[in-house]
Amino acid sequence: MNPDETCLLAFEDDTIVGMLECWTDKRQRVRHSTTIAMSVHAGFRKRGIGKKLLLHFADWVQKHARLERIELHVHADNLAALALYRSIGFVLEGTRRGVIRYEDGTVTDDHIMAFWPKNDKMTPPRGH
Repeated sequence: MNPDETCLLAFEDDTIVGMLECWTDKRQRVRHSTTIAMSVHAGFRKRGIGKKLLLHFADWVQKHARLERIELHVHADNLAALALYRSIGFVLEGTRRGVIRYEDGTVTDDHIMAFWPKNDKMTPPRGH
């Protein structure tokens, strides 16, 4: 219902094996930026599904009239996800220290990463 938001699904036969969704703040000053969440079923990881979802979404943003920036949050100990996001062009913008607490009591940081798909060479603009 919101033209600044979408949800992408990846299927294996009739089963959803991955998803990427975004939400976009409606406030004028920040509505050029959208935040994503993505997940791939554990049994289907390391098959390129996440990368395909990200590239398809980046293409959607690149063609979008208003959206310019994609933001995400990723657990600092999720090395595979960090490598994937960096390979697409996401850069670290900040870290929220000790904000993630797993069920076993382990604590880790939350990285905030961003990507500007409309820029040349898929890198963030200078000065940002």
